[in-house]
Amino acid sequence: MDRQPVQSPPILVIGDVMLDVYATAAHKRPSPEGSGVVLVNSHVAVTRPGGAANVAVNVAHTGTAVRLLGVCGGPVLVTLLAQEPLIQLGLLTADAPICRKVRYQAGGATVVRLDEDPAEDDYVPFHRSLASLLAHALRESGTVVVSDYDKGTLTGDMMALIKTVRPTRVICDHKRVWYDLYAEPNAVVKMNMIEAKRLSGRSKPEDVRSTLLERIAGTLVITDGDKPVWYGTQGTGLVPRPVTRVKPISVVGAGDTAAAVLAVALSSGHPLDHAVELMVAACTAVITQPGTTPLDPDSWRSIYQR
Repeated sequence: MDRQPVQSPPILVIGDVMLDVYATAAHKRPSPEGSGVVLVNSHVAVTRPGGAANVAVNVAHTGTAVRLLGVCGGPVLVTLLAQEPLIQLGLLTADAPICRKVRYQAGGATVVRLDEDPAEDDYVPFHRSLASLLAHALRESGTVVVSDYDKGTLTGDMMALIKTVRPTRVICDHKRVWYDLYAEPNAVVKMNMIEAKRLSGRSKPEDVRSTLLERIAGTLVITDGDKPVWYGTQGTGLVPRPVTRVKPISVVGAGDTAAAVLAVALSSGHPLDHAVELMVAACTAVITQPGTTPLDPDSWRSIYQR
């Protein structure tokens, strides 16, 4: 099978656009000052789109057109995204802040991560323009992915706008909680178990699932590492879907892949159980790759054929 036909309208992704940088050291040794480790001859090895940008790249690698809205300072990320022909960029770049995560690695393992996060106020000057872009894009999109890493890009007004326009479906991948959006039947709320425990205020997995199912009017999908994925609605209840156990190399970006594949599969007309099956297979492929590695188009073709 060839890559999936480009869909019209494109999937819309809005959220925190980030840059993931991986720096590799020749080796590490204990610091003579006793304050940690010394990384010897460290150099930048890989730079990749992260956050909402990684979601968009994953969508594009399924052969699906995608429009990415966000705020992004610096030319590096724009250059990387420009290499993806299926991504339509709606980025605000002039004098914009840049969110960067730098992972320093030695011996194949991350020794330390340095986060460079702008202040939330740095995003305020861009909110009005971004909301205007969102209003226009929503009229042309049936499926929206909200990728919120709590950096300051998204606002309650933007969430209210999505709720008012009411696209066919909204894939919610949030570090913050937008209860108004969760109350909509077109919402597909995707979270991992850590996020689910925080949102529900419960600790036992069974209590977490039952509490969230009462609060979320749409579809709920909960991932939990190598444990089964639970998914469903208030009408169907939650059912488990076992995952294939593999030895992960890196789980960074797996949540972005999950949100992207759910959006692609559901917008293509797959029922929820098929969409979750495709999501699980895609995430399994991604976590066996190093760093922020998006879904490979050849891997997607193989997964989709199966």
